[in-house]
Formats: sequence, structure tokens, C-alpha cells
Amino acid sequence: VILTTVFSSALHQPVVGALFAVACSLTLMTFFVIVLVRWSVAIPVVMLEGLGPLKSLGRSWRLVRRSSWRVLGILIVTELVVGIAGEIIRVPFALAGGGFSLLTAAAQQVSILALFLNAVGSIIAGTLTTPLLAGVIVLLYADLRMRREGLDIALQAVAAGTTGEAGPGGQKASPW
Repeated sequence: VILTTVFSSALHQPVVGALFAVACSLTLMTFFVIVLVRWSVAIPVVMLEGLGPLKSLGRSWRLVRRSSWRVLGILIVTELVVGIAGEIIRVPFALAGGGFSLLTAAAQQVSILALFLNAVGSIIAGTLTTPLLAGVIVLLYADLRMRREGLDIALQAVAAGTTGEAGPGGQKASPW
């Protein structure tokens, strides 16, 4: 009832409509950030633990549960570093592709060479920076496992050869 009243008044009063749109946008962005942070280690869970997609999302949610602010801060700093490094790599290609012509009014059309060089710069930047981001996420996953489940102690026990059970074929079970 309240939502219908606000929505109908938003149709007739632009200020209320704008405030309603801002409130909905902020709510949606907050929800999106929470879900993004909570699911940030789902890919390492799939790769290292061999869980399915839905189970890995739930496992990621549980791993990040009490460390959300720390994980968010790490992800923000990592994205900043990756973004700045990517732009530093892209700039020479953009300048070589006619970046200086943007300062003058003579260049009205983008050349094929400029598009090609910008694409090459983006590919090289992505090739060099994406592994950094993936590495940070895997380290974050390992850190969360060590803090929550004592993975460091299990890894030390495996390295020392003091774990009890052997897997199929006489191999010891992996702590991952």
C-alpha cells in the first residue's frame, strides 16, 4: 500500500519521483555491492574445492560472512591498482593512435589505426593485469580459509606427513 502511494505520487510530483528513484538506486547499489563482496571468492571455491556453482556461491557467502568490510577494502584497493596499471599501459597506445589529435579540432573521424592501437593496448593491459586480480582473489580465499578453518595447520600437517587418512591409490587427501 505504501509503495503504491509513493509510486502514484511520484507520477504526479517530479521531486518525489526523483527522490524515490535515488532511494531505489542507492538500495539496489548497496545490495549489489553486498552480493559482489560475499560472492567474491566463489571461483576459487569451484576450482580448489570442486563444488558446483550454487554450492560454491553459498560457501563463498559463508567464508566472507564476518570479514565483509576487510574483503571489500581489499577488493577496492586491488581494483584501483589494477585500473591504474591498466591505464598506464593503455596510454602510450592511445597516444600513438592519435591521442594528440584529440587536442586539435582537425580530427573529426577516428582512424582504423587508432582503433587498432587502442584495441592492442587494451588487450595487453588486460593480459598483464587480470592475473594480478585473480591472484589477489585466490590469496584472499586462502586467507579466509586459514582464518576460519585453520587451513594453515592442515597444510603444515600434510607437509610434515602427519595426517592420518590416505585417499584412493594410497595418496593422501588434499586439504583444499
